[in-house]
Amino acid sequence: MVISSKNYTHSASEAVSKYLLKGKSILFTTCIIITSFINDMEFLEELGILDTIKNASYLFLGLISGYCFWELCEHYTGIGISRINPIVFILALCWGASGFFFLPPLSFTANQLIYYALPDWDIPLSLWIKLGFLQHRSWLFSSVILPLALLIISRLSERYFARKQWFLSFIFHFIRDISIGLSVGSSAHLFGDFSLQWIPVGDTSINIFGWQKPVYFYIWLVVNLLLGLGIPFLAIASTQTVITADPNTTKV
Repeated sequence: MVISSKNYTHSASEAVSKYLLKGKSILFTTCIIITSFINDMEFLEELGILDTIKNASYLFLGLISGYCFWELCEHYTGIGISRINPIVFILALCWGASGFFFLPPLSFTANQLIYYALPDWDIPLSLWIKLGFLQHRSWLFSSVILPLALLIISRLSERYFARKQWFLSFIFHFIRDISIGLSVGSSAHLFGDFSLQWIPVGDTSINIFGWQKPVYFYIWLVVNLLLGLGIPFLAIASTQTVITADPNTTKV
């Protein structure tokens, strides 16, 4: 049986679009509420919801970024994007952009890694691991280095090992989809660090830890946005090339 890549792409995009549009509607309403209280942040802080509003704003940026990225990939790499699991992508996107701050408390030691966005993992890790550079806004986490490293490892492993065993292929594809979502979500979070400074909660500094001049952060931000969005796009485009070169990959 031959699977129509076009139809699969359309159905996957339609599902993701509906999900993201629904999320955008809810979060857009949230942003309107934020704007109405922008001159009365102390009131929101007294209510104890300012932190939640900021996290929701990061999530909003993540959903917008993910939607635009998916649409761009669908337009230019239609067959390639059909190979990405939309559910895994969305979950990893949220994890990279805002973390799952809306989940109820979980009773295990590393639960903070679920609640925090990937670029903020240095907050709990700095308490667990006493390393000099591992402070909030560290260069390692305030970047897309980790998700891109995961993406590169998954692609190389898929090329050299996955063709021999189907379950290895499944695992590496799963890691690939997670790393792409994390990269796009982390890019949105880094942009949020710059654009959401007006919400006076948490760390509003944009300096990378140990770096003295803010201009370094702006250069760092631009480079990471280009890499964090560009490399996953190229990875998906290269998947399209592989599929085109080997039409048997679309058969089951």
